[in-house]
Amino acid sequence: MGDACARLVEYVHGASGSGEEQVRESFARGMPCHLIVSTGADAVDAPGTRTLAAGMRHR
Repeated sequence: MGDACARLVEYVHGASGSGEEQVRESFARGMPCHLIVSTGADAVDAPGTRTLAAGMRHR
C-alpha cells in the first residue's frame, strides 16, 4: 500500500503541475471525503460522522 500511495502522489504531482503543498492539501481533504462517501457515513447522524464531515460538501 505504501508504494502504491507514493506512486499516486507522484502521479498527481506531475499530472496536475501542483506544488507539494497543493498536493498534500488535496490528499488531506480528499481521503476523508472518499471515506465518508464510500461508506455512506454522510447518511449517519452521529458525532463521529459529523466531526469527519464538518466543512465538507459532497455533490
